[in-house]
Amino acid sequence: MTRERPPVRRRARYRVSSGFRIRDLGLGAGLLVLALFAALAPVACSKSEAPKKGPAPEVSAPVYSVEKTETPDFYEVSGTVTSRNPAQVAAKVTGTVGEVAIVEGQRVKKGDLLVLIDAPDIHAARDQARASSALAESTLRRYEPLFRERAISPQEYEEVQTKRNVATDELRRSEALLSYARIAAPVNGIITRKEVSVGTIVMPGTPVLTIETEEGLRIEVDVDEKLLSRVKKGMAVPVFFELLGREVTGTVDEVVPAIDRQSRTFKVRVSLPPDAAPGLGAYGTVRIPVGTAARVLVPPAALHPRGQLTYVYVLDDGGIASLRLVRTGKNVRGMIEITSGLDPGVRIVAAFSEKIREGVKVVP
Repeated sequence: MTRERPPVRRRARYRVSSGFRIRDLGLGAGLLVLALFAALAPVACSKSEAPKKGPAPEVSAPVYSVEKTETPDFYEVSGTVTSRNPAQVAAKVTGTVGEVAIVEGQRVKKGDLLVLIDAPDIHAARDQARASSALAESTLRRYEPLFRERAISPQEYEEVQTKRNVATDELRRSEALLSYARIAAPVNGIITRKEVSVGTIVMPGTPVLTIETEEGLRIEVDVDEKLLSRVKKGMAVPVFFELLGREVTGTVDEVVPAIDRQSRTFKVRVSLPPDAAPGLGAYGTVRIPVGTAARVLVPPAALHPRGQLTYVYVLDDGGIASLRLVRTGKNVRGMIEITSGLDPGVRIVAAFSEKIREGVKVVP
């Protein structure tokens, strides 16, 4: 008897091809796949369609064409504004500082109290001289009628008179010496250095303070020895003050040709025109001419600082703005040198504003 083999159940087979062909799926699975394709079709279509870009927004702004300009070249060195005739005040008596009525940087007028010195020895000497002078004066008054009545000899009267004169002179000297304990401002000016404080013991010659007048200001700088032959007394040199944001013209007043062995520099003092400097102690940069150099210069308003970096907005042929990192150099007569980041022929936005940003079209 021959047994019949049971029918073999075929597994559903499917194959995914480029057209996602499915074979031998049941009706339910087929409907599910069709529904899935229907759901994904709009998504696929939407991804394939790129959004259309509109025209770039326009902004009106000045435009600057970058060029290389031949400009004077300078050796730059910085220094501090000082007075031509600083007054260094020293103690003239021995004692202890009892009061300091000033601070550094304070403006004072001639005669203002600066420092008081406690000098007990001088006070005692003055009191003794005052008593001796009073006694001598009283003795002379008693001897005068006796001299007129010829009760005493002329020699005795002259001795009493001499003692009175000596006592008076001694009193004057002690009072003058005591006046030195009160140190007053010798001129109108600014206290630029204070050497003592309350409790400091001083003697004749001990530095107390320095006061400088605001007349005849100059700036003192140390110049490299290589420029010794270039710097001449009387030559005009530009001096830039960042505090003022501008240059003034100074005149070389003194050239000290002695070269410092450590720094290899020599000292130059440049006098400043009246009311040209910000004031005593101001920081300035002296520019000594050394020839010419070609530089890329841009207006300061074109610079766009971001933290420690500086950018400008560069325009392409269509006027579209984009940020570019630049490195700045010297301030040359109100223009800023660009040492890297810009080439001649490039156009940039000459005055940055909040309306300028990447992608806008700049219309001059």
